Order: sequence, then structure tokens, then C-alpha cells
Amino acid sequence: MLVSIPLILGLSPVVGGFFGWILDRALGTRPLFLILLLAAGFAAGIRETWLLIRKASEEERRSK
Repeated sequence: MLVSIPLILGLSPVVGGFFGWILDRALGTRPLFLILLLAAGFAAGIRETWLLIRKASEEERRSK
């Protein structure tokens, strides 16, 4: 489970940035949505990482 953390931290901003880039091209609002969704991707990656670490810690405590 913890092995997926680098993947989550790496892909979340990439996916957010990609969708932001698509929206900016479609709406002509460079680089508004790119920056917003890139930041949202970073935040989502950090949040998911935090939740995974908490879940792993709880499972570790239960197994002892």
C-alpha cells in the first residue's frame, strides 16, 4: 500500500495539469485553469498520501 505513495504524488499534479491545459485551450483562458488544477492535483496527492499513511499506521497498531 505504501509503495503507491510516489505514484500518487507524481500523477496527481500531472493529471490536474493536463485537464487544466485542456480547459485552457478550449476556453482560451491561458494559464488560469492549468495553474488552478495543477495546485488542486498537488493538494489531492498530499491528501491521499496522508490518508494512506494514517490507514497504514492504524493497521500497524491493530496487528500488534
